[in-house]
Amino acid sequence: MHVSKLLLTSIFFLYSTGLIAQSEFVPGRIIDRISCKKDSLHTYSLYLPSTYDPAEKWPVLFIYHASGLGKQSVQTFQEAAERFGYIVVGSYNFRNGSMLQAVEAATILFEEIPQRFSVDENRYFTSGLSGGARMASSMAINMPNVIGVIASAAGFNSAIPPASGHDYMYVSVMGREDFNYAELIQTHDKLDRLEIPNRMISFDGRHHWPPSDQLVEAMAWLEIFSMKKELKVPQLDFIQSFKDGVIARAKEQVLNEELVEAKLLCNRASNVLQGLTEIEEIHELVQEIDKIKGLKKQVKSRSRLFQSELADQQLILKELSKPSTDSGELSSEWWKTSLSQWLRTSRNGRSEKDRHRAQRLLNFTAIYALPYGGNHLRQRQLDKAIHYYQIVHWSHPDLPDLTYLMAKLYALNGQRQNAIEYFKKAMDLGYPEEFDDKEAVFSRLKDTSEFQSLLGSMWKGLI
Repeated sequence: MHVSKLLLTSIFFLYSTGLIAQSEFVPGRIIDRISCKKDSLHTYSLYLPSTYDPAEKWPVLFIYHASGLGKQSVQTFQEAAERFGYIVVGSYNFRNGSMLQAVEAATILFEEIPQRFSVDENRYFTSGLSGGARMASSMAINMPNVIGVIASAAGFNSAIPPASGHDYMYVSVMGREDFNYAELIQTHDKLDRLEIPNRMISFDGRHHWPPSDQLVEAMAWLEIFSMKKELKVPQLDFIQSFKDGVIARAKEQVLNEELVEAKLLCNRASNVLQGLTEIEEIHELVQEIDKIKGLKKQVKSRSRLFQSELADQQLILKELSKPSTDSGELSSEWWKTSLSQWLRTSRNGRSEKDRHRAQRLLNFTAIYALPYGGNHLRQRQLDKAIHYYQIVHWSHPDLPDLTYLMAKLYALNGQRQNAIEYFKKAMDLGYPEEFDDKEAVFSRLKDTSEFQSLLGSMWKGLI
């Protein structure tokens, strides 16, 4: 009996000190939430690859989501982490907002993880979405043992730009309709000039995590860089497969007349492969691309396209910052003209690149106009709130929730005809599926024949 009590006490001591805490964490399975030893208010989600063995050292990927979605972030990287054998950590505490709180949330994990798991402290990597990508990028500059970044939906913090003298692998994975896409094009061009190894991977999408196969590709670049830095034993089959994939992808881009993209891919791959394998075949492909007649024209067109997009973004910010008392009808007309033009191009543009560019400007407008509308709404400044929400609606006229919100705002502001017009538009877009006819905001419309007619058609449609 005495021996049993002593054994139980010993086991309790070992668990409480964390000496055998690893047994809590089953490899190959996502752990929803773990509290940090230093501060239990800081929590994270975790994935250990199924091959995890504490007798070995493992690379770590720290992930920061702008909204603190730790488990979702870990799930996003699970396939890539399992493929390459990475520990993945997703912070719940990092969020856009206070810089001090964000830095604390990001850095506490660098103390936590080595205390609990067997990690290779020479192979730390960071990743993030949106504002989290900016934090992940900053950490590669400020923390020497961070040797690679996978940035999604954003790049560097403007206050901490990339500079020469840093040695890390920078991979971004961006939706072609992400409003930060032009910024990342500019960032990667700068990284090329600084001779910082980099790769930009694009996918069909907007401001969100990419498909998992894109993250597998991104992590493959980190693996190649680790081998180049002699932080991982070179795997000749993997290196050859990587090189073959680069050449095949570049040739496909040439066939699709994406000459600039093909040349950039080859040059960036040569940078990380040099010293690991022969790269003459890649150099020969670059020479072939250089001889293609349309390359120079595409280089100029690409530069013009993204420079004009960045200029349009600055114009959008300038127009949004004008006090609504000064903007008046002239500003509204500018918005209607500009947004309707981009909307038409996004749907019927001559080329895919033109359509993507137009959609990015629409998305950029919405993401920056929404906070203005929200701030004025909280201050009960309905005219000003309507002004900014109207801009968002012009940029995305097919969003039923937003259209319904416009109807409510107009009703609150006593603009009955506009309220009825937007209520009808919301109905046509399928919202609301169920309408509470006692909703107070529409009380001023109840006595109008137009509103009663709309309600009648709604009930008929629901029945």
